[in-house]
Order: sequence, then structure tokens, then C-alpha cells
Amino acid sequence: MNIQRPLDEMDERFMRPAAPIGAIDVYRDRSSPGEEDVQEDLRSTILKYVGLAFKHKWLMAMISGVFLFGGLISTLLTTPIYSAATTIRIERAVPKVMKDQGADSELSFNNDPQFYQTQYELIKSRLLAERVVKALNLAQTDFVAPPQVSILDRLMGRSSAGANVARDAQAVKDRQDQAVGQIMFGLTVQPVAQSSIVRIRFASPSPAWAQKISIGIAEQYERMTLDMRYTASNYARNYLDERLQDLKIKLETSEKQLIEYAQKQGIVDVDNKQPAIATELSAVQSAYSSAVTNRVTLEQTWKQAQADGGVSLPQVMTDAFIQATRAKLATLRATYQDKLTVVKPGYPEMIALQTQINSAEKDIRSQINLIKNSIKSAYDAALANEEALGD
Repeated sequence: MNIQRPLDEMDERFMRPAAPIGAIDVYRDRSSPGEEDVQEDLRSTILKYVGLAFKHKWLMAMISGVFLFGGLISTLLTTPIYSAATTIRIERAVPKVMKDQGADSELSFNNDPQFYQTQYELIKSRLLAERVVKALNLAQTDFVAPPQVSILDRLMGRSSAGANVARDAQAVKDRQDQAVGQIMFGLTVQPVAQSSIVRIRFASPSPAWAQKISIGIAEQYERMTLDMRYTASNYARNYLDERLQDLKIKLETSEKQLIEYAQKQGIVDVDNKQPAIATELSAVQSAYSSAVTNRVTLEQTWKQAQADGGVSLPQVMTDAFIQATRAKLATLRATYQDKLTVVKPGYPEMIALQTQINSAEKDIRSQINLIKNSIKSAYDAALANEEALGD
């Protein structure tokens, strides 16, 4: 049965007057969902998930407990890592071993932007790590994992005694390589911005080994630097010796020519039948040659003392007072670093240790200054002697 709707109940969209040409008739279909419908759907969805959560609350609690327990076990099984740092200062000055090596060449070296990066790579190098391993004898300590014990040793009851001692050369070499690898893996170099200070940091599961290795790296780096400077000084000394030998040969040739000239001219000593002037000249030349040799040697030593503060001088390296004070200083620094993990620097005991460290450093500097002053006095005397003979 067809029922016709009254005209006033018809959809108003069919009764809208025609729009003029060029106009756009825009209206919203009342059948499309509004903002209230969207919010109602969102609330329904949230309530749905909340209901599911309450329904399976015991399952969710059990899953959360399993993950929490697993995280706790993982945390307890993780090996703690300790870190220790040693602060050093990198000197940029180098000794001048040649007389014509002026301030310009030293300045250009000091301004080299690659200098500090080179020193950082030397600290992280395998060569320095090997020096630390040999100095601390790490291959025979518990720093390296104990070597594998053979079945025969286990049967004979030798598995516990000497567990960290390698019994053959190959085992020692393997443990040394392993120690070198551990040092290179745990080492970190941290430069302090806008300064020549560097922090050598080493991380290890053992706090004692972290501290020992950090200090050992700093000490071996200083010794390696001194060895490199000593090698350069030794090379310069050999070079100067060769030059002096050449000058000596030329001097002997000149003396022979002078004697021949005196003989031809009849300038002879009646008693000795030898050229008197030649004898005097020979004595003067010999004294002058000795004076030049002494002055050159002392001059190079004095320049080396000025370049690096005198720390690489042979007189300083062999001085008994400086060696004893350095050993005392190393002990004080190690004690300070060890106690620093327990108390703060402002603690009275730490202040007393720092005072002793400063006093030991001051004593070393004073002794080095005394050695430098003696070298300067000897150099001034040799220079004055050479000038007197030259006149």
C-alpha cells in the first residue's frame, strides 16, 4: 500500500529554491555522524578495554610479575663495572738539540693541531699497553682469567695451587696478549677542554685493578715520553761527536800544513829542532778544541734542561733524592686515590694527604732547579773559557 507523505512533511532539501547561477549551495547531510557520536564511540571503546583489563586482571598481573622477576634476575647477574681515573698533564715543549734550531721551529711545533691527538693515540696504543702488562706482570696475576687446567693436573690435585701462573712460554704469551686486549678495551682518554690536562680512565670489574691500571698507564706514558726524548738526545749527541771528529781531522791537517810551512821558512827551536811557533799553536789549538767540545756538550744539556723543565736530564734521572721522593709521591697519590672512593676531598685526612703530595712535588722541583743551576754555572764557565781562548 502506498502512502503519500504530506507536502509539509517532505524533506526540505527538495523544497529549497533554486540557487542563482554562480552560487554554491553547501549544506551538511543530517544523516552524517556528529562530534557527539564520535565521543560516544570513543567512550565505548575505552570502557570495552577497561572491562577486558578487569576481566583478565590476574593474567596481566602474572605477566607483569614474570617480567619484573626476569628484570631483577638480570640485574643481579650483571657484573658491576668500576672506573678509576688518573689526571696527567701533557707537555708540549721539546728539547732543542741543534744550535740553529730557533724559537720559530719550536713555536710551529707547539701550534700543531695534531700534537694532542697524537699523544692521545700514543696513550691508547698497543705499545703502551704492553709496557703496562710487563711493568705490572699482569700475565701472572688474577687480572687475566685463570688458565685452563689440564685433566692430568686436576687428577693430581694441582688445580687450585697456582691457578694464575702460566707454566710455559706460549701460555705466558697468550695471557700477556689477553691482558693487553683487556687494557685497550677498558681504557678511555678524556681531554679537558681548553687545557693540556688529560684524564686516563680505566673500567674493570675490580675496583683495585681499575685504580692500578689507571695509575700504571699514566706512569708508563711518562716513562715512554722520557725514553723518546732520551733517544732524540742520544742521536744528537752522536751527531755532534761525528762533527767533532771531522773538525779534529781538519785541525790535524791544518797543523801539519803549519809545521811544513815553518820548516820551509826556517822557524825552528834550536834546542828541540822543532818549530817553536808550531808547538805553541798546537797547544793553543788543543786547548781551544777541548773548550769548544766542553761548551757544546754543556750547551746542549742546558737547552734540554730549559726545554722540558729538566725532567729528562740524566742528572735528574739518576739523582737518589729525586728517585726516593718520586717513589714516596707515587705511594701518596695511590693512597689518595684509594681513600677518595670512601671519603670526600674536604675530609681532614684527605687534606693532610694532599699537603704531603704538594710538599713532595715541591721538593722534586727544588732539587731539579738546583741541578739546572749547576748546569747553567758550568755552561757559563765553559763559554767564558772558550771566548778567552778564542781571543
